[in-house]
Amino acid sequence: MYFTNLKLAILLTILGLAPAITTGAMPQVPESDGSAAATQVEEIPVDTLLNRAMDAFKNVTFLKFEGEPLDVVSPAAYAAAGQLMDVMPMLEKDSRDHNKTREALRELDRDMLSGAYFYSNGGNQAELTRFAQRYLDIQLLPAFAGYNWETDANTQATIAYIAASGAYNAQDFGRAVDYFKAYLTTGDTKNRQAVYLFMSQACLKSENYDLGIATASEGLRQFPGEKQLMLIGMQMCIDGGRGEKLQEFLTQALTLNPTDEKLLNIQGQLYEDEGQYEQALNVYNTLDELKPNLLATTKHIGLCYYNLAVDYFNKAINQSDEKVAARNRRQAKSYFAAAADKFREVLASAPTSVPYLRSLGVCYLCLEDKHNFEKINEKLILLDSDPLSNVFMPPTMTYEGAGQPNIARQDGNALADAPAYSKFAGDYITSRLEKWVTKGEFERMEDYTARVNDKTILAEYNKLNAEAADEYLKTYANKLRLNDLRLEPYDASNEVFKINSSYGPIYVNVPLKNNEAENFKENFGNIRFQNPTYFIDNDSVRIAGITFLASNGKQYTYDNARAHNYSNPDVYIDFASIISAGRPAAATATSKSPVVIAAKSDVDENIPAGKKAAPNTLALIIANENYKHVQNVPSALADGQTFAEYCRTTLGIPESNVAVYTDASYAELLDAVSDLQRKADVIGSEAEIIVYYAGHGLPDENTKDAYILSTDANPTNPRTWYKLGDLYSTLAGMNAAAVMVFIDACFSGAERDGGMLAAASGARAVAIRAKEAAPKGNMFVLTAASGNETALPYKEKNHGMFTYYLLKKIQDTKGNVTLKDLSDYVIENVRRQSNFVNHKPQTPTVVTSGRMADEYKSKKLVQ
Repeated sequence: MYFTNLKLAILLTILGLAPAITTGAMPQVPESDGSAAATQVEEIPVDTLLNRAMDAFKNVTFLKFEGEPLDVVSPAAYAAAGQLMDVMPMLEKDSRDHNKTREALRELDRDMLSGAYFYSNGGNQAELTRFAQRYLDIQLLPAFAGYNWETDANTQATIAYIAASGAYNAQDFGRAVDYFKAYLTTGDTKNRQAVYLFMSQACLKSENYDLGIATASEGLRQFPGEKQLMLIGMQMCIDGGRGEKLQEFLTQALTLNPTDEKLLNIQGQLYEDEGQYEQALNVYNTLDELKPNLLATTKHIGLCYYNLAVDYFNKAINQSDEKVAARNRRQAKSYFAAAADKFREVLASAPTSVPYLRSLGVCYLCLEDKHNFEKINEKLILLDSDPLSNVFMPPTMTYEGAGQPNIARQDGNALADAPAYSKFAGDYITSRLEKWVTKGEFERMEDYTARVNDKTILAEYNKLNAEAADEYLKTYANKLRLNDLRLEPYDASNEVFKINSSYGPIYVNVPLKNNEAENFKENFGNIRFQNPTYFIDNDSVRIAGITFLASNGKQYTYDNARAHNYSNPDVYIDFASIISAGRPAAATATSKSPVVIAAKSDVDENIPAGKKAAPNTLALIIANENYKHVQNVPSALADGQTFAEYCRTTLGIPESNVAVYTDASYAELLDAVSDLQRKADVIGSEAEIIVYYAGHGLPDENTKDAYILSTDANPTNPRTWYKLGDLYSTLAGMNAAAVMVFIDACFSGAERDGGMLAAASGARAVAIRAKEAAPKGNMFVLTAASGNETALPYKEKNHGMFTYYLLKKIQDTKGNVTLKDLSDYVIENVRRQSNFVNHKPQTPTVVTSGRMADEYKSKKLVQ
């Protein structure tokens, strides 16, 4: 019964009796007064409030001990939990009282679950919802970040759905979003489609646009064709000013209804904002056919013709080849003439529209129609508007001349907007490689294997990447316009003007002498430019060089030094899927797995340089990707290589102190640890040790002990495995001041891609909860996953999910971060993102020993 309102909302929407998206005023959730209570809390000492809350908790314990029924215990537990939750924010984090309160709430959380069961059996919907919500409210407290609640997934999912439904129906949309998020972390699929729909709607109503857009997008990936998600996603993009994310939803909606006038109108406006005027013109011409003579459509058609004309006109100015320039001028005139026809239609209905008068005047000027140009200026003067003057490079226009995009967006100037190069090139290369690896009908097998092998695949990839870069620049460069340029205040100390553009900042040296800088600024509106060149940087088009011509004849040239060292960026390509789909079975059987080429992610670039050296710190990095007897670990080598670079560059560890082992055998693992022991003995008690491991982990089915696997390990023979407890014991024996261990592996027997290691050998393929290896000495350990979870990949970033967020925090803080803050960040982000990206739970875990149990809260990676 408690889902009745949700079902009714869906039914009304399907029947068309209720709007799919509410954009008007939303009902507000009544807030409890609480003013008197707040005053009372301020007057009562925190110790008194804590004692009262703990007394309430002890009373619950007594009631349970006495065997009181749930109708007595549950309300008392609910009230005690509320008191403890109120007082917890007043307590110092990690203090004795804080930890005591945390443990009491952990115990009461089980009582909330028992209460939910009790009221569910009694058919009490309101109490069931209240207990379900408090059950989750406790778990969502910051104090429990990273805590592994041992509730089975089905129960957790059901409780989360009940809590979210209750909050949604009460129009408490912010809380509903939190509960929906909690549902998604369970991995349950039974109600997932409805959760994506209502979570997106709750995000819209609570104006949590970024999360809502991501939720709707993910929902559509799992449930294609869900029209409500498309509409909600579009509404959030528009209401939230996220126009750059609108196309994904719009494309899917138009696929379902290609002649919908509202959708077509949005598509045309989006094309305009992105400078794709030919595509926009096609859309508006379609709209004009569906509903002729609409003033708004006429305006947009004229705008598209005009901006196309400006493009060709300015290309002619910048073109050194006179034949090409003449062809561009002819095309510009054709478009200017078409634009003028449409603008005259607009002005017949709106004769005082200054933006369209000015644009029509520019058309006459570029068409060399002096008579009509002067008549336009006369009208502008009568309307108290400045007359037009001769312009070197005509500016583009926007709808109503407001200078703003049709749909607000957050990615800067949209006129020269382009997709990320990695996305463009990934699609370009993948589609062509799929054809290339396919064996021809009349191709002999020996000829095929000579044509398609690891070396030729790499060569073909490089060729296609170069083609993709050329095509990308050809498509999205050469669109710089005068009104894309924004002159910033002059830097007199360096005699430089900064000019912002949609292709990145441009720095121009202009001397102060003889008022040259003042003249440049004063006449910037009449400046023109020539010979703009472009390159790909930071996954987008950037200016490589440009020359500005001032009205006094002086020239100013910008030259981007980064462009001189330019090489085509690497792009992530899923070679395994391409090869397995296109390569014949006979060829696959005799060929090694192809080399993986992956794009560098944001953490692989712009690695910050640390300010301090760490001569007494030793780093051991082991990155095992290519295994002999089990499946490989995607991106493990990239994990280790980038972590090593952060050790050298950001953490200031000398090159000689950083040992990197890739695809290490069992013997190499032993040598690596032995070499670390030798170096630690030399430094002595001042040594600090960092150990990083990316690769496979495995539990012993009999003892449940956790092991790490060398690349030559046999998954059926534990003698070939390296026990994690032995590693900890050896590290503790080094008597270092501190040992920090980071492990991007799980010990459940699962692979990074979600399969099971044991499956390859015929052993049982189930996840096992390994015993937690206890660190020794002064040790801090952060591992990628809890219990029987899997250490999952982040394919888009070419890293393990755990390693990506570990590196991201080090990058953002330049290493100036405590181990506590570092682990909190990694736990929170991995736990959230793994469900959105991999649709499975993953919760990193922190374990400490010795002095590090306390010191890790203040100890930093960079001292």
